[in-house]
Amino acid sequence: MPQLVKGGKHVFGWSRVGATGGVRIPPEAAQEYGLESDLEVILVSASRTSGGFCMMREDHMKESPLGDIFREFPELAAAEGLGKVRRWKSRFYTRVSVRSGYFALPAGEDPLYGVRPGDLLLAVRGSYLGPSFLAKGPLLEEAHQHPGLEIFE
Repeated sequence: MPQLVKGGKHVFGWSRVGATGGVRIPPEAAQEYGLESDLEVILVSASRTSGGFCMMREDHMKESPLGDIFREFPELAAAEGLGKVRRWKSRFYTRVSVRSGYFALPAGEDPLYGVRPGDLLLAVRGSYLGPSFLAKGPLLEEAHQHPGLEIFE
C-alpha cells in the first residue's frame, strides 16, 4: 500500500463511482477492515476539506464515542435505516449494504457524499474504524502526482 508522502497517509488506490452509484472497496482495504463478507456498514461524511465519506463497521462504531448515534437514531442500527441519511453533530450518517466488495451510495442529491457517477474517490487508510473515500483536497492533489495508483471499478 503506497504512502504518498513520507509520514503521510497510506492509500489503497482509487475507487470510481459507477453510473448507478456503486463503489468498489479495494481488496486490501476490505481485508484490513473486515469488509470482505456481505454486511451492512455506516457511511459518515468526511470533512469539508476532503469531502467524500468514511466507511465504518457498526460493531466497531458502537465501541467508540460515535456509538452514541445509535441511541439517538436507533433506526440507523436496523434494516429500516438502510439508505436513510441522518445528521448528527455536523456529520451525515447512513447505512448501506456491502455485497461482493461493492456498495451503492443512496440515490439523490445528498450532502453526505458530494460525489457523482464517474468521480474517482481516493481510498485511504482511515482510523481503526474503517477506510475513507475522499473526494477532494490536498491529499487528492498529491495522489494525482502518482499515476501508478490502481483504479478499482
